[in-house]
Amino acid sequence: DYSSSASLNEIKKIITTALDPVFGPGDSTISYKYTIVFEKRNFSLFSREELTKLINDHISNLSPTNHNFVWKNYDKAIIVSAFKNNFGLAVSDNYLKLSKFNLQQIFLKSQEP
Repeated sequence: DYSSSASLNEIKKIITTALDPVFGPGDSTISYKYTIVFEKRNFSLFSREELTKLINDHISNLSPTNHNFVWKNYDKAIIVSAFKNNFGLAVSDNYLKLSKFNLQQIFLKSQEP
């Protein structure tokens, strides 16, 4: 888990710090399917699309062929938390399994069509 103020430079630093150890150019035989989960409240500095592009561009620059962005059936979840002027980022292996312990996630899933 990493967090800072929500300036573009700080967000780029957090993306580098959090994602390089997981998606970095280590073993070229390892490939991950990943998704990005947003938890945004009272945050209007950057749109969801801008943050998604920043993260996807960073991962594709690290390893252009190994990792794929998907919405379902993923190996890793990149969790983006943005509240007012704060930004946080974490990478989880078992997001779907662990989200059952988070009341907010249970509520949000019950609201999906």
